[in-house]
Amino acid sequence: MYLIDASQEMDEDAENEAMASEFGDQDGHMHLLRCAAHSLQLAVRDGVKGHPGSTNIILKARVIAKKLRAPNMTASLKRKNALLPIIDVEARWGSTYMMINRLLQLKGIIQDYAAAASELHASEST
Repeated sequence: MYLIDASQEMDEDAENEAMASEFGDQDGHMHLLRCAAHSLQLAVRDGVKGHPGSTNIILKARVIAKKLRAPNMTASLKRKNALLPIIDVEARWGSTYMMINRLLQLKGIIQDYAAAASELHASEST
């Protein structure tokens, strides 16, 4: 098995050749297929991290979703036949979008609860 030191620079062809000799087919050729969805997720994550305002909005949305998932709030939402909020998972592609989308669907209910719970208060920008 080949271990590559993080400080060592190795171009992609040399890395593929090293892996092919260890894990390749009979001819020593290694066939690699990168995951497009994962590459897209990493690109979107890097783009969001580049805009501090976006990061703040996501953090605030996470706080609101977690507060709404508390047992007393969940019971109240169920009594109103409302959808439950979704808490995003960093490793799940698109879960942040799903969380924000669900919070937008619950916007009216969240505004009603915000009068009693200041941590549920959110504006259009945060």
